[in-house]
Amino acid sequence: MSNIDHLIDLCSGKYSELSVSECCTLIKPPKKIQRKDYLTEGKWPIVDQGAEKYVAFTNDEDSLLPLSEYVVFGDHTREIKYISERFAQGADGVKILKNTENITPKFLFYSLTNLHIKDLGYSRHWKMVKDLKIKVPPIKVQEVIVQTLEAFTDLIEKNATELINRKIQYNFYKNKILKPENLEKIQEEKVSCYEFSTICDYVRGVTYNKTKEVLDPSLDCWKVLRANNINLERNILFLDDIKLISRDVKVKDEQKLKSGDILICAGSGSKNHIGKVAYIEEDMDFTFGGFMAVIRPQSKLNSKFLYYVLTSKEFADYLKASLNTSTINNLNSTILSKFKIPVPSLDVQDKVVSILDSFTKYEASLTKEMELRKKQYSYYREKILHKL
Repeated sequence: MSNIDHLIDLCSGKYSELSVSECCTLIKPPKKIQRKDYLTEGKWPIVDQGAEKYVAFTNDEDSLLPLSEYVVFGDHTREIKYISERFAQGADGVKILKNTENITPKFLFYSLTNLHIKDLGYSRHWKMVKDLKIKVPPIKVQEVIVQTLEAFTDLIEKNATELINRKIQYNFYKNKILKPENLEKIQEEKVSCYEFSTICDYVRGVTYNKTKEVLDPSLDCWKVLRANNINLERNILFLDDIKLISRDVKVKDEQKLKSGDILICAGSGSKNHIGKVAYIEEDMDFTFGGFMAVIRPQSKLNSKFLYYVLTSKEFADYLKASLNTSTINNLNSTILSKFKIPVPSLDVQDKVVSILDSFTKYEASLTKEMELRKKQYSYYREKILHKL
């Protein structure tokens, strides 16, 4: 940081304040790849305005931009990407920017990511962004700033790679250890499998009229968890965007969340979200909506063991096969009833839970570290670029 402070002090007042449009030119692609022509595998990547760097692939060489460094701006999404290889543009809503000679491509990229771009919904944003101002110091200072910011992004990428690898390792091990034949090795005797309906209770959530929704959280009301409150990737609860409803709505005791409950998404517009679960660690002053359900195991099942079974590939495959027979995305008790659950002794269940919990905690620590790195990166990026 001292090197950057020194360079900024040396050129204090020597930077130019330019509009975004003065720092780049718009590049028109040779052609745009339509969504119907996207390939899952191919020679060259397709870049669109989505969050992922590459959305798909193409073998159409005539669609490629010349090899260079570009900044891609999502006109509707405000996503900003740095691309330094040949690529094709996917569909509409993309602005491809080429830096002018007074600014390096990566400094342009970092400057754009540091702008506070107002969200206009699905309107186009470039008409506003092109007139926003950025500070452009001498090239030498730009290069040192980029080098420093890239040190942070490298750390973030390393953390992300390790997190992905650990998730792959964890899921492989979890799916392996939960197979009946492997549970039998731990137990040293046969493990019986039981149908879901014989050892679990399934409780659907509260239904209510929209007129019963409450906007003021200070009022006495029910707090309702919905599908958006379960993270699809990590199977954890997000307690933001909570729906509030009047106490006039009848909520049964069984519809209140208790320690050891497994909250599951039972209805959604997307089949990808059906069956996602979160484990309830303690009694909560919450209920859950009609598109949700709670699973409560009976005495022979450790609820955390059941939770891990419900996050396994075995359960995901079962749901995929079951839901493919219906056009309605609704996970009812009839569909669940035939799912077979391996049930070793409670001692073995406890042992499996302890092993899988250790993986989960390590994964959570990696996730937390990556989030801290991202915050640290954002802090220094803003501090450096605003200090010019």
